[in-house]
Order: sequence, then C-alpha cells, then structure tokens
Amino acid sequence: MTIGVNYIFGKPGSGKTILSDEIEEGFLLNEGFNSIPVGDSNLEEIISSLDQYKNTLLVIQSNRIARNHIKALRKFVENPNFVRGVVIQSEFEPEVEIKEYCDQIYETGYPYFAWVTQTGLNQWKSKSIKTGEIWKSTGREQVIEFARS
Repeated sequence: MTIGVNYIFGKPGSGKTILSDEIEEGFLLNEGFNSIPVGDSNLEEIISSLDQYKNTLLVIQSNRIARNHIKALRKFVENPNFVRGVVIQSEFEPEVEIKEYCDQIYETGYPYFAWVTQTGLNQWKSKSIKTGEIWKSTGREQVIEFARS
C-alpha cells in the first residue's frame, strides 16, 4: 500500500476535507494504522519527531509548508519498514520546490467538481461531485468540464 505525499489545495469550502477524509478512511481500514492531525500549532513538533511514527498518516492543515518540511516528509514516507503517508491541505497551490516532493497534487473545486489532478505528461483526471464518476483526458479544462456535467 502506497499513500505517499498528497497535496490538496483549493479555496475554503472547495472540498479539501472531503478528499482528505476519503484518503484517511482508506488508510485506517488497515488494522493497527492511525492518523495524526497536524496544524500550524504542532507542525514543527511533529516534523522534528517523525521517526517515532510507525504505520501513520499525517493529515496536515497548513499554508506554511516549507521546503525543509516537505523534504523531511518525503523521507518519512519512503521508509520501507513502515506504511506511512502524508496529506497536506492548503488554500494555495504548492510552489515548484514543494511540488517536486509530492506524489499527487489535487485541486478541489466544489461545487463544480470534486477534484482535478495531473497523472502524467498531458494526462489529467477529475471526479464529478454529482455522480462520483472519474474522468480522464489529455486536457485539464476538458476533465473539469466532464466532471461539471
């Protein structure tokens, strides 16, 4: 099972928590796995003690993720001895220096679409809010339009 580092961004009320909850719910189906909520108040504390967490999903709500944080989180999920994951929720699209450490970046768009993400070079995927259907295409705007209809 690979969760990796997932970055979810969108305006307040755009559905970041819904997608994050879906990822967390799937992770917690595994016996003995847990999740830890992380915010600006405990971000530094959690980052400085990552080694103590075994089969853990960190659910981070912060607009203050820095390059040193994301590098530490990348190392955290790559430990082959444990199943670990990170979900970062932010209002802002990640900077290029953050993007390179993420496995998946989602933009949420409630009430128009659940999410949109790039899955490869010129490959996009989106999810419809109305039907839950997943759409794939070579264009970002195309998959958003499919998800809206």
